[in-house]
Amino acid sequence: MAIEPVRQGTVSQAIRDLAAGLLSRQRAVVDAVARQRAGLDAVGVALDGVASRLRALRAALETLLRPGTLSPFAAMRATSSQPDALEATASPTAGPGLVEVAVQQLARRATHASNVYVDGDGLIASQGLGTFTFTLTVAGIDYPVTVTVASGDTDAQVLDRVAAAITAAAGDAVSAQRVVTEPGRSRLVVSSLETGTGHKLVFADPDGLLARLGIVHATPTAATDTTGGYVAEDLGNHELDARLTVNGLAYVRETNTVSDLLPGVTLTLRAPTAGSATVQVAADSGPGLAAVQAFVQAWNELIRFARAQSAVDPERHTAGPLAQDLLTRTALAQLRAQATARVASAPAGSPDSLAALGIRANRDGTLTITSEADLAATIAATPTAVAELFRATDGVASRLLTLTDQLGGPSGAVASSRAQITGRLRVLDGQIARLTERLAAEQARLETRLARSEALLQALTRQQAQIRSVLADLQGG
Repeated sequence: MAIEPVRQGTVSQAIRDLAAGLLSRQRAVVDAVARQRAGLDAVGVALDGVASRLRALRAALETLLRPGTLSPFAAMRATSSQPDALEATASPTAGPGLVEVAVQQLARRATHASNVYVDGDGLIASQGLGTFTFTLTVAGIDYPVTVTVASGDTDAQVLDRVAAAITAAAGDAVSAQRVVTEPGRSRLVVSSLETGTGHKLVFADPDGLLARLGIVHATPTAATDTTGGYVAEDLGNHELDARLTVNGLAYVRETNTVSDLLPGVTLTLRAPTAGSATVQVAADSGPGLAAVQAFVQAWNELIRFARAQSAVDPERHTAGPLAQDLLTRTALAQLRAQATARVASAPAGSPDSLAALGIRANRDGTLTITSEADLAATIAATPTAVAELFRATDGVASRLLTLTDQLGGPSGAVASSRAQITGRLRVLDGQIARLTERLAAEQARLETRLARSEALLQALTRQQAQIRSVLADLQGG
């Protein structure tokens, strides 16, 4: 009977499981390091969240700290008692006050119209053919125009040709187009693009084409429904200018947007007023209130996030990733102290703390505006005092900005802590990789040994069966 050689056995799933079980202590070491890494990574992610919210808080603080006319507390507003006729807006340079404004006339664009013609007729061409020149002068600039009237041209074709020639020569200063007055009839309308006497239309018509069309006359002549002339033109009495009175004094302006009568105030004229309109200029609390609201929101988002990441639940035996982070606890305490401290430089009678503005510090560290209406009224009544509460050297926003830079700046405490964590994560990644590689190699060796042992056992079992078979045969013989 031949002895069967022992061959390398196949690594079955059962062998793999057995090998893994035998190496469970080594695997536990890898798992422990991986858990350590996951916890440290969670701390890093939480610190990133703190840093981003510190940046949002800093942006809100920068708005509160804007100087001079850029300050949200420097905003002014102007209101009109007849906004459909007279709109008023104010810049931060405007002073408070009340004026009476009456608009008698809006500024207009100089406009001339031709006679009305039957589109398909050839009346204009019948009065003379050839090439005609004329000059338009607007705002001191001359625009030479050349037009050809040919045999067979209809009146509509001539009007279109004149309009196109004017547009080509003076399109940046003049509008010219044929307007249909009724089906089959039309006229040419020429207008300056800007309002006011300074943009009136001056025509030089040596060849007489404009006179033939009725656009110009020897003496100023108003256009009618059928004949040409001026629709709006300077006749020497500011016919193209806006006319208005401010507190009873008369003024004329070439546009309907007037920004040089009241410092910092722009008046937009939309229609003649019914008598006088009242324009009132006062502090605008809206931007200041919005800036304070944005600060409170950014503050609360930071506090709530940091508290959630630091929370400990003794019943569930859970803790946030920053529960053991001393930096976070210290930062929150410092921020709360700076936010609620008095502003020593505030003059007597002026608000010297957030609490004096009606901003309450809650037990969880968040802030609440107790009454936005009251805060808006305080900003409107004392905008400079409120601005100084935030932007004075020892003001709330100034102190917090310094602290947020120390904590959340590019080289601040949070960034430094995050850099250390990143370095430790790289070390742990290397350690996990090495342990995992050694564990895999050890498991492969153990699986090979187990497979050989299993193959040997199977060979012995088969040989034992063969021996028993041979013995049985001998006993039977």
